[in-house]
Amino acid sequence: ITCDQPPSFVSDSTDCDDADAGINPGASEVCDGVTDENCNGNVDEAVTTTFYADADSDGQGSASAPTEACSVPAGYVDNTDDCDDANAAVYLGASETCNGLDDDCDTTIDEPDAVDARTWYADSDADTFGDASVGQITCDQPPSFVSDSTDCDDTNAGINPGASEVCDGLTDENCDGTVDESTAIDASTWYADSDADSYGDVTISIVDCAAPAGYVADATDCDDGNGSVSPAATETCNGLDDDCDGATDPSTSVDASTWYADSDGDGYGDPATSQNACEQPADYLADASDCNAYDPDVYPGATEYCNGVDDNCDGVTDEDTAADASTFYADADGDSYGDPTNSTVSCSVPSGYVADATDCDDATAGDMLDDDLDDYTECESDCSDVNDGVYPGATEY
Repeated sequence: ITCDQPPSFVSDSTDCDDADAGINPGASEVCDGVTDENCNGNVDEAVTTTFYADADSDGQGSASAPTEACSVPAGYVDNTDDCDDANAAVYLGASETCNGLDDDCDTTIDEPDAVDARTWYADSDADTFGDASVGQITCDQPPSFVSDSTDCDDTNAGINPGASEVCDGLTDENCDGTVDESTAIDASTWYADSDADSYGDVTISIVDCAAPAGYVADATDCDDGNGSVSPAATETCNGLDDDCDGATDPSTSVDASTWYADSDGDGYGDPATSQNACEQPADYLADASDCNAYDPDVYPGATEYCNGVDDNCDGVTDEDTAADASTFYADADGDSYGDPTNSTVSCSVPSGYVADATDCDDATAGDMLDDDLDDYTECESDCSDVNDGVYPGATEY
């Protein structure tokens, strides 16, 4: 205590560390965690920073757990951006995903901008196929929306990519961009008709709703290069299967000939045994005039004999023109002697005829008697039939 100020003394007495000029009531508090620079009895007051716990180590802190410090304590950060400090995948700026969490801490859960949000398409006709022109991006499937976007008519449940195409000439039932394609369930098989005979070739076909040019529904043509050959054609003898029945030149061909069996090999056919054919069968002939198919000596033109057989097939048996027919003479007077001037040729003795031709008077039965028993009848110029010594050639006395 003095009247005058001693050197290195001042009237103030508030310095709390007179050994350090930087520590005094007028000094600025420095955040060092050690020194009370402004001598107010507090260390680091009003100069610390508030830090926030980052329990999930995602670089963002929770406002619910602050601390004051001069520098960042371990496990703390200088922000309060984390909305879930127990989940490292949840923080401000994280990618939102469809998981029922507010991943990006924007207060909205599973919003449309979630990285795995899907686009859903309106399914107004409830056929499980959606309309690509009416979409909605969400994490969860909205009512009446589906993930598919391939429906070409969302007003008709029968029209969608899973529907069966039918041949109607109007609608693309299966949404493939084509109407009535060959895969339609009721598409028909058409066959090439190259020869334009209305019958198709089974080996060349196309499946389609409508017949392509040059194709028909029929598949029965056996030669599609010949317009005259088809199941409707008439079979003729030409070396072709005209009517496609599998047979070439059958016996039913319109110009097939009738052939007759020549069983006895006499060159004449049996009218009772025949067959139709385009070509002459073995042992068959075009002739049908044999009246005995089992006797080679009996045929038209054969020599007729008196044998009880119609040798020449003229319908008459043992006619008088037979080669061995006999001459018979009329016996008008019934004396068993015939008139040499009245004869007939026959295989058998006609009634009123005899083989003898020695009657000189066929009107009188006695004329033929040998009255004198000289073995000469009057017809033999017996000049005296009462004297057996008188006759032609007798000894003259």
